[in-house]
Amino acid sequence: MAVAASVAGFAYLIVGAVTGTLKHDDFGVVPIPGQATIELDAGTVAVFYQERTHLSEAESLDVPEFRLDVRGRGDTPVELEDAGPGSSYELNDLAGTQIGQLEIEEAGDYAVRTGGKVGRNRPEVSFGEDVPLGRLLGVSALIIVGGMVLGGLLWAIGSARRKRTPLQPGVGSAPPPATAPPAAAPPRTPDPAERLRALEARRNAGELGEAEYAAAREAILREL
Repeated sequence: MAVAASVAGFAYLIVGAVTGTLKHDDFGVVPIPGQATIELDAGTVAVFYQERTHLSEAESLDVPEFRLDVRGRGDTPVELEDAGPGSSYELNDLAGTQIGQLEIEEAGDYAVRTGGKVGRNRPEVSFGEDVPLGRLLGVSALIIVGGMVLGGLLWAIGSARRKRTPLQPGVGSAPPPATAPPAAAPPRTPDPAERLRALEARRNAGELGEAEYAAAREAILREL
């Protein structure tokens, strides 16, 4: 569970960073100098400066001075506001960085004019959406920590259940030893005195003659 949460957290961070970078020009791009009409949604719109260049790992994009004028319905100006530390990106030969944001009260078409002698490699202003890295890191950390906590709870519940469940016969324990069958009792030999009394009773009842009685009595006496 913890491994899955870590993978999900890192995947969210990577996907969020990539998709956030790809949204830097969702509303349009205006060259410097130049002008265009772009359609903006209501809410916060991130403004980026970008140009065609390659930056090394130690370099950052230097933003030159230029004019930016954004006007909405009724020629109402929209001021560029400071957005704090913004995100930067580099896609193929295009490098850009956020320079501020616009607070758009009403969705619609806006006239954008730029000016200045920038003297750079096709400089532009783009309008899109910024995904702050801090927010991505925070959500990723929540996913990872939440997954680890959930995994710990599931492990604890499973351990408690295993301790409470008794072992079934034949499952996880040695089978009971086989019990030997009881020894058969030896046949009971009638007492000679009982046999003599029974023999005499048969003679008196007429079941045995004198000769038979005498022979049987002699056999019992020989066993003594």
